[in-house]
Amino acid sequence: MKAKNSWFLYIIRLILGCLLIYQGYKNLFPIEDFEYRLIEQHLSNWLTAPILSRILIGLHFITGLFLILKIDPHKIFIKILIGIVVLNIFDITWEILVSTKIIRSCYGCIAESNLFITILVDLVFITGAYVLLKYSDRSDLKFKWHKYLLMFLIIPLPFIFNPVFPNDFIDVSNTFSEHLDIAKVKKLNKEINYDKLIRGEKLIAFFSTSCPYCQISAKKMAVANTIGNFPSVFIIFLGDEEGVKYFFDSSNTNFEYATTQNSTDFFEISGVSLPSISYLKEGVIKKKWNGRTFNYEVIRNLSSR
Repeated sequence: MKAKNSWFLYIIRLILGCLLIYQGYKNLFPIEDFEYRLIEQHLSNWLTAPILSRILIGLHFITGLFLILKIDPHKIFIKILIGIVVLNIFDITWEILVSTKIIRSCYGCIAESNLFITILVDLVFITGAYVLLKYSDRSDLKFKWHKYLLMFLIIPLPFIFNPVFPNDFIDVSNTFSEHLDIAKVKKLNKEINYDKLIRGEKLIAFFSTSCPYCQISAKKMAVANTIGNFPSVFIIFLGDEEGVKYFFDSSNTNFEYATTQNSTDFFEISGVSLPSISYLKEGVIKKKWNGRTFNYEVIRNLSSR
């Protein structure tokens, strides 16, 4: 009877472990949605979210693997599992109740397109964690130090597969003091309200409707706009109206914009690297960034200026 119970408990461990590893992998690519959602939920900020998101994914990996391998001294990994389940429940509740969210990618969801399956999986997590906590025995490796070696090898994996760099936390933007060239902008789109464009503080972003990195920058600006004192944003798109609709639908964002299909003049103003973002104050360009330099520190500075 005890052998049967042992097999039953191991099957529960196997199922929970595999689900945890899968959920961690799902949140690792793309990790930006995980980071921005933690910020939008006020669980983190622009400087801590890149680190916290990767640590949480690492905990998914190590907890899942240790449950499968039956390495659970003092049932500590079952307790970590319970903490992960609590975070999942918070995220799913937030997904249901908050209608104005920017980031629609639910890190607590196994199947984002089917909330019923997600809730069912979390019920499996809760039930399985309770059964293991109540009925399973403590277990460990014969050589106890091996588990620490595994932890040191596995928890850093998210930082290796989807790295965050020191420059992501430093504002390396180029500083300028030049007026926006209205004549060049007019060649792109004659319907732009130029007086409004150069009034006050504004970010002008040059995006292509087919550029995935531009979507990431748009999400950053949209999240920052909901939680901080962020400058107003105006986007000049290289593309047509259909492409703009796809861009806004995919990124779940919405900004004032104009379009152009004049690629020669567009790249003359924006530069060759997209996205290209300029910070204007009373029509004077103060700073410029590309997709790589428009980082966490820049967003933080713009939100707290």
